[in-house]
Amino acid sequence: MLCFEYLTLKTQNYFIASHYKINLQEQWSIKQHSHIMEKKKKKLIHKLKNRYRIVLINDTTFEEKFSLSLTPMNVFVGFSSFLVFFTIIISLLIVFTPLREYIPGYSDPDLKNDLAKTLYKTDSLEQALSDKEVYYKNLMNIVTDNIPKDTTMLKR
Repeated sequence: MLCFEYLTLKTQNYFIASHYKINLQEQWSIKQHSHIMEKKKKKLIHKLKNRYRIVLINDTTFEEKFSLSLTPMNVFVGFSSFLVFFTIIISLLIVFTPLREYIPGYSDPDLKNDLAKTLYKTDSLEQALSDKEVYYKNLMNIVTDNIPKDTTMLKR
């Protein structure tokens, strides 16, 4: 029984030792990978900070007409700023001009006012029509001598 325990312990130690070796290799690989990624990141940042010159030269006289020194980071920031500014200008044009009528869901404010007026007039006309109908029914009752004895029975 002691021998069996010893073998078990010995196997476990070997397993632990081999597991430890694997962990060391994985840690070294992870460190190496992070070091490579860090180098790539530094390389990218370095590339974005490199200065480049744009020069316009007259082809016949070789006279320099225009010169501009830029970095890729400046170009990226400038282009992004232009896009944001352009988006804001377009949004303001749509919101504060009649162009918003062409966007689905927006309607003309005059149309809403006209609709409210039309609904109010329609309601008034319906009320006047029902009043006239009651008047004609009562008039017909009077002409045909169908007058109720109680005047509360008259429809209003």
